[in-house]
Amino acid sequence: MGFTRSFRLCLAALLSAAVLCRPARGLVSLEDGRDQIFVNSSLTIGYDSNLFANAAGAGDTSYSLSFGADYVRRAGWIGLNASVGVNATRYGKFTREDFENPTFTAAFSKQSGRTTGSLTLSAARESRADVAANLRDESWFYQAI
Repeated sequence: MGFTRSFRLCLAALLSAAVLCRPARGLVSLEDGRDQIFVNSSLTIGYDSNLFANAAGAGDTSYSLSFGADYVRRAGWIGLNASVGVNATRYGKFTREDFENPTFTAAFSKQSGRTTGSLTLSAARESRADVAANLRDESWFYQAI
């Protein structure tokens, strides 16, 4: 199986950019660096040889895209780290298994003074193979620490 010339050029350009790019500090920095906004994304192409996690497991090519944004605030007594993101996957043959999984997290922390501590709230949806039910299932995960 051969790749087209344009595909090889795009792949070479992406790999070159990944090697040459420096890590980002913050997309937006406000109030002398007390507020920062970070944005991240990724694209993955892969092959899952056993999509349903069973003995007769069929495989399929998957295309995954993830996007997220983080907000960090370090002003005053209480700091805030908040993030929101989504992970979407599309399959080549098994299109009914396509999914989008959102995630939300908020962490409040107090680092100094008489009382210190943190509070973290998060919610995420997950799609994965369930061996017992012999299918892929979706579930929500909530957490408060």
